[in-house]
Amino acid sequence: MSKKGKRLREFEKNNRQFNVSDVRKQRQERHKEIRQRRELKENDIEKNPAAEKHRRKKNKITNVRRFITGVIILIVITSVGVSAVKMIKLINERNRLLETNQKLIEMKEDLTEEMNQVDSAEYMEQQARKELKMIKNGEILFIVSDEQDEKSKQ
Repeated sequence: MSKKGKRLREFEKNNRQFNVSDVRKQRQERHKEIRQRRELKENDIEKNPAAEKHRRKKNKITNVRRFITGVIILIVITSVGVSAVKMIKLINERNRLLETNQKLIEMKEDLTEEMNQVDSAEYMEQQARKELKMIKNGEILFIVSDEQDEKSKQ
């Protein structure tokens, strides 16, 4: 069927003029038919116990399907939740590792800079004074003990 024909039928369907009283009567008749079918069904069930068993079995199958569907949905929701928690933990760990990496890069730059200065005379003098406690001729060396400072603070 062509699109034009489909659209034309849809347009005619949507633009019909209705007589309100006729539409009400039609609706009431449909409802009346539905009620009659229900009553017949109920009468058949009362007369025929096999139909009642069949209905119960059908309801039981429907309930089992609903239960299984609910369990599957619960499992999916749980797995999505667990995955989300794992992702959040991994993102936090990644951020922490990036910060550590940045600190190590800065430390490497400092050490590289210090390594470049190792051969200079000023650096050698500074290290000799600091680490080896050496002094030049005519200087006086004062040694302050860290243990005494800690005791005085306490």
